[in-house]
Amino acid sequence: MKDLIKRLGALFWKVQILWFCVHGGIAIITFFETYYLKKVIDIYFASQMIPENYNDFLKYILVIVLLVCVNFLNVLLAKHVGKKVYADLSQRLTYQFLNLKWYDVYSRNAADTVKLLNNDVNRLMPILFGFFPVLAINILAIVFYCVYLFFKSMLITVLLLIAFVILSFVSYIFDKILKKDSNAQREAYVHKESFIINMYNNFKYIFANQRLKNTLDDFNAVNEVLNETSIQIAYHNQISSFLYTTVSTITILLAFIILFFLKQKDSATTAGLAVQISTLISQALKYFSSCLRAKNQLSMASASIGRINNLYEKEHSGAVPKSLPQSVEIIWEDSRESINFEYNKINIIRGANGKGKTTLLNSLCGLEHIYVPEIKPNGTLSATAPKKLCYITNTTCLRNGTVLENITENSEKLNIDVSTILQLVGIDAETKVENFGENLSAGQKQIVHILKLLNSNADVFIMDEPDSALSNEARLWLYEIMQSLVKNNNKTFVLVSHNANIMDNFDDDDVHILIF
Repeated sequence: MKDLIKRLGALFWKVQILWFCVHGGIAIITFFETYYLKKVIDIYFASQMIPENYNDFLKYILVIVLLVCVNFLNVLLAKHVGKKVYADLSQRLTYQFLNLKWYDVYSRNAADTVKLLNNDVNRLMPILFGFFPVLAINILAIVFYCVYLFFKSMLITVLLLIAFVILSFVSYIFDKILKKDSNAQREAYVHKESFIINMYNNFKYIFANQRLKNTLDDFNAVNEVLNETSIQIAYHNQISSFLYTTVSTITILLAFIILFFLKQKDSATTAGLAVQISTLISQALKYFSSCLRAKNQLSMASASIGRINNLYEKEHSGAVPKSLPQSVEIIWEDSRESINFEYNKINIIRGANGKGKTTLLNSLCGLEHIYVPEIKPNGTLSATAPKKLCYITNTTCLRNGTVLENITENSEKLNIDVSTILQLVGIDAETKVENFGENLSAGQKQIVHILKLLNSNADVFIMDEPDSALSNEARLWLYEIMQSLVKNNNKTFVLVSHNANIMDNFDDDDVHILIF
């Protein structure tokens, strides 16, 4: 009976231990990823999407070293034990770890973007927490199998089960702790996110001592990286690919060296390893260069978020006025003058350089406080409803996407006919805007920028030389659409221009001239 038990036990170990280690490990990893690890990773990456600095590659070396150790142990096992399944397991686990979908937490709707504004959590934490069970299970499978080869003890089964239970418990505890912190962070930032979106949509608040262009640039940069298809996902994808190819390269290179010192003369194996190494190194360099490019854009977005957070703090401390002062006086050092604008007209401001034309426009929008006009909707202009005011400068601010997506950014649909002018400047609605418009000419960018703002629901358009980069044909179209909006949509324009003949493009009844 004892011999029968021993034989059955030996058969059990030979057949089951391999199945248990491989399939059990993979099943538990899948379970962790679905129920625990993904939550932990989501929570940490949700609070640290845009890091303040990028000196993290030294930290990633730790992850690389750990992965190399696991891979290398499996290479040795595959060589000396003859169990190729362990090498396959290592590659599968490594790939699974590096491709955990922790970037799925990127903004799928406005409510999720708020979680990306916190920069207080170390980016290495999710890597280590997510990697710990994968590494531990992989190493446990290797260690227990090696111990079995020497001792063939039933105690291994108990130890293995205990280890898996401990791993599950630790992951569960991490999940509970981090979820509690995450909920508190999420609640704290929901209000901030609502404030920022409201500020962006309504043009109600302006950065202290910042030009409107900087405000729009900041939001444009932040919106770009908060988009789920933005450079941020590409950045983390490239890091994952870089890690995976680096790990594979180092592992295969070490295996190549070991085979050389073990005097393995298999030329086919040697050639195959050499090809793999060169291919992986080439891929790793490509991924690394992509990381550097993405890093620069994320760095810009991080600075933008800093300014947005600064604005939010100022708003709550009362440093940013919630409504513009109501004064119609323009005060100079040695004179005092009142200026009147006419509603439902094209108000053209002309004058020599340095006379204060741009300063006047900035004050209309609340960007400068030398004087602040009162603009009333019953016949004169009014800044009491900032969401009805739109400032169009000669500086463009586009986001990546299509031309149509840029034009309809501030409204749900097209309110003006854009096909003619787009065709005139050599683009169409589906033309891609890349690198914030670097692939477009100055005139094309300005047209898209103007169309985006003219397509908004504003009643008053403040324009500072908007036609400076336009061709004669495009300039004539702009004048035509302005007059059409005045006649048919009761819009009002306040326009600064150095074009001496600009009045010839409008009907006399639609124009009001102000000379500085």
